[in-house]
Amino acid sequence: MDLTDKVVVVTGGSAGLGEQICYEAAKRGAIVVTCARRINLIGQVKEHCSELSGKAAYAFQLDIADPASVESVIEKIATEVGQVDVLVNNAGFGLFDNFIDVDLAIARKMFEVNVLGMMYFTQKIALSMVTNQQGHIFNVASMAGKMATPKSTIYSATKFAVLGFSNALRLELRPENVSVTTINPGPIATEFFDK
Repeated sequence: MDLTDKVVVVTGGSAGLGEQICYEAAKRGAIVVTCARRINLIGQVKEHCSELSGKAAYAFQLDIADPASVESVIEKIATEVGQVDVLVNNAGFGLFDNFIDVDLAIARKMFEVNVLGMMYFTQKIALSMVTNQQGHIFNVASMAGKMATPKSTIYSATKFAVLGFSNALRLELRPENVSVTTINPGPIATEFFDK
């Protein structure tokens, strides 16, 4: 994919997989917009992206589970950056424990981040992609969304939801020239597993 001067938005772009996706996009000449909660880290990612691409890069603090935060970031992207060409929905977290021991408040938060927040952010971006009749949405799901394992009940449930959402969205957006790709990684050595 030629990313020269394409606007690539990455959620969860402060560390781990999201950070590396930002750098790869920058190496390919993209205008990278990294979004995450940790403002100090996304500032560093932004600077490195700009060095790699030789272009402007952007960093916006985003709490994907907070609709007001989503609205604010969407507005900033529209006014400060422009039309989004590629969206990478990478923000998410997991907690691995036996279901009977899980605090269901954490389960609710995981659904808010991994599913509902991602859907809300995606809808806002997809609307403009459909208007412009072009775009590509990447949803980072997980092998846990295809094959559940012990202690992954809540996380697997969120990723099964991401897969179902993505599969239906792909069919809906195909006639609008907007592609939807689901990425299903296995375990990656990042701070994700520190929790």
